[in-house]
Amino acid sequence: MITHKLEWRIERAVVNMDDIDSDATALRIKECVGLIQRGPTTQALRHLPPLRFEWDWDNAERDARQHFAGPENFKVALTPENSTVTLDVESGRLVLSVAVFFRLTTLTDISDAQVSDIIQDKGLVYCGYVSGGWSYIHDSGLKLRIAPRT
Repeated sequence: MITHKLEWRIERAVVNMDDIDSDATALRIKECVGLIQRGPTTQALRHLPPLRFEWDWDNAERDARQHFAGPENFKVALTPENSTVTLDVESGRLVLSVAVFFRLTTLTDISDAQVSDIIQDKGLVYCGYVSGGWSYIHDSGLKLRIAPRT
């Protein structure tokens, strides 16, 4: 078994203000938009509702799971240690670009190149999702790859 560090990314995801889980979350998003429009996004990032990364194997092809040892579906709180978040505003709506770093272990000793092939062939990019209690209207793309070595 080999553990591979992966990077999942969503680019320019526009928050759907009509699909937010609570009034408190909606208010925080509106306040973030105002902060971004007035200046640097660092204060808005601190004001953003907590984000989490969710991984659901059911969103990939049926046999994708056979290559990997646990965990089953999982949720992880985003932190500066496991993610990067960039905020913007588009037509008055909050826009997020997020990169999440996490690890998956293969059942056999396979290379990063082979894992990359499985990622592409089995649609693993669709297993990931980032939210703070909302959905997205649209995004500019999802990516999943072996994380660059640092």
